[in-house]
Amino acid sequence: STQSTWASQASRVNNPVYRRGKGLKFINSTHVVGLLGSAIQPPYQDHRLFIWDMENNIAKLYKTHSHHDVEFNPITQTFLILTNTGPTKYPFSLEYIDEVDMNGKILWHWNASGLLQYISKYETLLRRPFQRCKGYECRDKIHANTLLWKWEENAIYFNSRHLDSFYKIYYNQEDRENSGKVVWGVGRVGHFRLIGLDGKEKPWVVYHAHQLSYLGAGKWLLFDNGHMNTISSSVVIQVDEVSETATVIYRYEYPHSLYQPAMGGVMLTPQGTYVASLGYGCFLNEFNTVKPGNASIIEVTQDKQLRWAMHFKPGEKHGWMYYRVERFYANPIIQMNEDELICNFTTCYIRANVWNSYYTIHETHGHIYLIIEDTKVLKKVDIIFQPYWQLTQVEVSLPCLNPGKYIIKVAIENSDGYASWTNLKVTTQHKLFKLCKRTCDYT
Repeated sequence: STQSTWASQASRVNNPVYRRGKGLKFINSTHVVGLLGSAIQPPYQDHRLFIWDMENNIAKLYKTHSHHDVEFNPITQTFLILTNTGPTKYPFSLEYIDEVDMNGKILWHWNASGLLQYISKYETLLRRPFQRCKGYECRDKIHANTLLWKWEENAIYFNSRHLDSFYKIYYNQEDRENSGKVVWGVGRVGHFRLIGLDGKEKPWVVYHAHQLSYLGAGKWLLFDNGHMNTISSSVVIQVDEVSETATVIYRYEYPHSLYQPAMGGVMLTPQGTYVASLGYGCFLNEFNTVKPGNASIIEVTQDKQLRWAMHFKPGEKHGWMYYRVERFYANPIIQMNEDELICNFTTCYIRANVWNSYYTIHETHGHIYLIIEDTKVLKKVDIIFQPYWQLTQVEVSLPCLNPGKYIIKVAIENSDGYASWTNLKVTTQHKLFKLCKRTCDYT
């Protein structure tokens, strides 16, 4: 069988996340897709993908291999995976990106030769930086570590650690001739012009970065590991596809003691803070003898103030290691613009700011309810949560209410049935509230 279902226990034997799980991403409020690492033991050593139902604590394994990252499309029930080739006609390995079904059958295939064609297109600009390498990186030339699958826009984005660049790939199964072409690249081996935080043009802006994520409006977030034994940082890059320019607009540098030679990640929260994973608990040398070091989760504000931190103290012979950190909430988030509303206009509006409970690069659906006397629904409106944890602004007109003072429960619900609410004081003035031309019936 290509699928296995079993209860996930918080133990070394059965918990897929414990077994060096990587690339965890939320499919919805309760389900996570991820990878198993090399530590998985028989009889599951050939299974590399899992979908974890956190609500019922059940994991389903899939006999398909991927490294570093994975994406899952719940509409087509297919995975997007990364695989690294062995020897090729080139003096280095190539990355493959494949769309596979639940049984591991390949439905769409991308060979990194598409990247080489892109480099050839900008030969004068990119050939020399592409050839530059050292040590084992000359064999593992690309080393992709992040996948983003924006199927609504026929686009796949991936980050290359060893090319210090990220790329947009055209994805369209119905357009075989052009599907797989690299549309653009940003970084040391990309053709977009790079501008640093100081406003000056740069040959590169990140080094061996991890966890590429999109923030919307052309803004991209990366964890910049930094050159060996220097400084790691979180970086936001503004990409202008028209002018073919990428500009660093934010950088937060972590203490040297938390330098990350490998792994690491960062995400933007609904509160506008950056939560960074500094989980490489070994310090000083990436490839040779290492010493146990600190592993930390650090949250900072937009103005670079420490918001929250969690540190893992290393043991005498080992350190802590984790790949990424993913923040999520039990329920969607709702914030009201006001605590009290006086309705003396023809139409009265209730306005709220909302976010879904988890980060996703896709739009998700939900509802907003206006409820009176705890159980009576005055109004229900369909909404769409904006992707990338961008602010979703909701405006709902208040239906007819008899003159008086009310406590209205404003509730937000996502498509998985998880909800949050807050109370709003509302005063209606009958003479001016012209919506009420007769006694209201809201039963």
